[in-house]
Amino acid sequence: DAQILTGRACMALTGQDCEASAAEARKWYRVCADMHGTREAYCMLGGIANEGGASSVLAEMVSPLGDAAIDLDESERCLRAAIAADNSPPGSYHLLAPPDHALDAAKVDLAMTLADKAWFDPEGTNAPYLLAEAGILLDAVLDHDEVPSVHEVPFRYPRREAATLKAQMIQKGDVAGTPTDVLALIEAIPPDERDANCDYLLGKIYMRLDEETPNDEHAARAFHHIHRAFDAGHPRTPFEMGQLAERGRGTDLSLSNAYFMYLRNAFHGGDGNERSIARLAEDAAAGPPYPPELIETMEDFDELRAYADENDGTLNVEEAFAFLGIGAQSSSDDDTYDDSD
Repeated sequence: DAQILTGRACMALTGQDCEASAAEARKWYRVCADMHGTREAYCMLGGIANEGGASSVLAEMVSPLGDAAIDLDESERCLRAAIAADNSPPGSYHLLAPPDHALDAAKVDLAMTLADKAWFDPEGTNAPYLLAEAGILLDAVLDHDEVPSVHEVPFRYPRREAATLKAQMIQKGDVAGTPTDVLALIEAIPPDERDANCDYLLGKIYMRLDEETPNDEHAARAFHHIHRAFDAGHPRTPFEMGQLAERGRGTDLSLSNAYFMYLRNAFHGGDGNERSIARLAEDAAAGPPYPPELIETMEDFDELRAYADENDGTLNVEEAFAFLGIGAQSSSDDDTYDDSD
């Protein structure tokens, strides 16, 4: 029955009394959804089809499935079915009990999927409608008190997830709102419940406020939150860390630290690394003489040491830039930086 099928899926996903397997969990959720049409099964399938949806916990669990598991149309179909599945048997809820807790999770994940569709095709004719519906879904979750999970340690936090996603959409200009609205949404989340994305958003807002009207307190808060998100592994933070160090806002001014962050981000890729590459391209376009801090930092990367002169060890900057996929000004006798002085 639905209770047994959902239980098997849950055990496979969490590794309870077996080796964790996202593929096995997805199989059993599919069987349950096809046979019984239950809310939790459809909600989990919808999240799995979009890299875990709005849940960082589910995202980590399903990461072994890779990009091949991503299907935004399937995610949308399953999540709409989850929202409509009002008659699911009580025993069919495991990780997402009670029913209204699962309903909020489905609404947040559907908002995430619709927003992703719009972000992947921002010029598409449907993008404004997708973003508008996403905002409505998030408001539906935020307009009432949290529906608590039956578990002492909840698997999902729908209200927190809704607040974070709406704050992100305001920050991106996808829904109406101000920086003050973003701060209110995130700061309403207890500090011990905030994830790396919360800190990243707070840091971005304080950076924006400091850029508009320089304020040392805002700068300090920006660095505090961006650094916390960086320590937690948020993929977009190296660029912001570099910007703060380059400007000396909230932290000591250090071009060496800034270039280290830009180069690290450029090498290791990840979400947002194109911004670091673009920043380094500014130096490449300016041409020699290059900032000494840039050259010194480049020399600290094993990947770039191969472009040092065999005789005197000076770095060929143009070749190093080319390795990063960045075009530099045509070289001359002064194109390399010699720090022997």
